[in-house]
Amino acid sequence: HVRKVTKGNCQPHLDLVNADINDAVLLVLVSLLTNHPTITSVDLSANPLTEVSGSLILKMVEASPKITNVVLEDTYISKTLKLTISAGTRVNYMKQARLLERTLTKQSQRYEAAVLSVAKKKIDVLMTLHKQH
Repeated sequence: HVRKVTKGNCQPHLDLVNADINDAVLLVLVSLLTNHPTITSVDLSANPLTEVSGSLILKMVEASPKITNVVLEDTYISKTLKLTISAGTRVNYMKQARLLERTLTKQSQRYEAAVLSVAKKKIDVLMTLHKQH
């Protein structure tokens, strides 16, 4: 029943809208998605999901820091549980943003060090040439 996996905005998204996913199917789906290496967003709207599924989705979100978006429109999951799941995805989003910031900072520092190293070598060459003349 997988409708599509897209990479909109570089974020792998699993679209399972109106795919007749019930609590039993969701149990299998959650086991596949928990700590999945690439999926960050899942739309499970318009499926007959209950509070049981909502609890499983919450556990998946808490165990999977890459899951930053779960859409649950037109399900039987309570508004309160949907809000709790949404709060969990926001926490994951912030964790991913901090991780990306640290990665970019490290890359920037390595780039700056490489540029400084090249500049120093060029200066050394110029100084050597200058001394020879």
